[in-house]
This record gives sequence, structure tokens and C-alpha cells, in this order.
Amino acid sequence: MRQFSGLAYFILASLIVKSKQASPVEDDLPGGYTDVDLTDPDIYARMENYIRFGVERYDEEQNANSSGGISIRHTFHNVLDASRQIINGEKYKILAYFTRSVKCSKLRRLKRQSSSGVIPCGIPDTYRKCSFDLIVQPANNSAKVENWFCVQVKAFKVIDGGDE
Repeated sequence: MRQFSGLAYFILASLIVKSKQASPVEDDLPGGYTDVDLTDPDIYARMENYIRFGVERYDEEQNANSSGGISIRHTFHNVLDASRQIINGEKYKILAYFTRSVKCSKLRRLKRQSSSGVIPCGIPDTYRKCSFDLIVQPANNSAKVENWFCVQVKAFKVIDGGDE
């Protein structure tokens, strides 16, 4: 079995530390927010998963607070920006585009069709630019969504990547 000198262990440890520092989502220091590298496909995929989770929670809350059988569903479109903070877990600030569909319940739709012919129930799809905080606590196996803010935007802004 080959023995390594102290210098070899130091070099090996330095390489391990450098490889971990290359991933901004894995090992940031506690404190302020740091940008998430959305050019890394693995990190972008993780942000997509977090956004989908956040959207599900948001839709559940919106539908629970609505009346008249309205069903709100958001569909993820793309991630614009994300930053991360580590304090008692991970907190992400995420900005993304969504498509919002509002559809009426089957009963309400049937009432509209019978009383006034075939009239579409609901509004057409609209794009929304939304930001929210996602708090992930792996130790507790939990995640929570907070501070939702959405504004409606024109479709060409989303497709062309323009700002409001």
C-alpha cells in the first residue's frame, strides 16, 4: 500500500475544496444572498423543480381562497433569476415566468352552456412574471413558499425576453 506525504494530502484536500467551491448552489457560506448559476443545467433543473413545487402550493392556496368553482393553474415557462441564502436551511428568491389558465368548474360550465349557448368559461391564458421565496429545510424534510408577487405581462415580453 502506497503512503502519501503531508504535501500530497494538502494538494488532494485543496482540489476537493476547489471542486466544491465551483458549485454555487452546494456550498455557500451562511449570511447574505448569492446568485445561483442558471447556466449550469443541473442547477437550472433544480430551480425548475423548486418552481414547480412553489407553483403547486400557490395554486392550492389561490383555489382554496376562491369561490364559484374557479380553478387556477399556473404552468412554468422559464427561470429568469434566482439567489440563495443559507440560514437554518436554504432560502431561495426566485423570479420566473408562468402561464396562467383559469377554467370554470364542470357544473358552472354546463350552466353557462345551457343558459346562453356555447360561451367559453374563463379567461384566455395570460403570462405572469412572478417572484417568491422558497424555504427548504432538508433536516426537517420540509419546504415552504412565501412572499408571492405576480404581475401580468404581454406574451412577446416572455418570448423575446424583454422587460416591462
